[in-house]
Amino acid sequence: MTLIDALPFPLSAPVNVRDFAGLRTQHGQISSGFALRADDLSIADAVSAQDLVDRHGVTAVIDLRSAEEVSLTGRGPLGLLPVNYHHLPLMTDLSASVDDPRRFLDQASFGSLYVRIVERSAAQLVAALAVIAQSRGTVAFHCAAGQDRTGVLAAMLLLGLDPRSWTRCRFGYAASARVADVVAA
Repeated sequence: MTLIDALPFPLSAPVNVRDFAGLRTQHGQISSGFALRADDLSIADAVSAQDLVDRHGVTAVIDLRSAEEVSLTGRGPLGLLPVNYHHLPLMTDLSASVDDPRRFLDQASFGSLYVRIVERSAAQLVAALAVIAQSRGTVAFHCAAGQDRTGVLAAMLLLGLDPRSWTRCRFGYAASARVADVVAA
């Protein structure tokens, strides 16, 4: 996965955009213009949003945030551009997604979170994969940080493209090495 370089000035959101182009599957190499994973695209500035559409060919956005999160920031500048928007939340309530709130920042405990996301949001994950498969341009998908929910969808996408990509998920091409626990469960 290729990190899309920011322009040579101070970073503004999004700062964690990665292109699937160049990854190898059992069927060949993923081409440019297929899919991007990102942090919160709703807080992108207008120039970055336009760049995603013009330079990277984004025609669809999959927003994995909860309805509560979307109510805070909306769609951002991408909502004003000719981009199809798909709200497919992978968690309905962030506070209810963690067994013990004291462990919320302990990434070693996130494996069980990823398993719950897959178990409880299978329909949304399938719908997101269908959007990616059927879109004519680049699809960008995001949550708030571009790590957990986005990483789970990235792992499912890689597994759908190449079941052998479990190894890539395990060694960090997805959001975190812990995302592999989703597959093992």
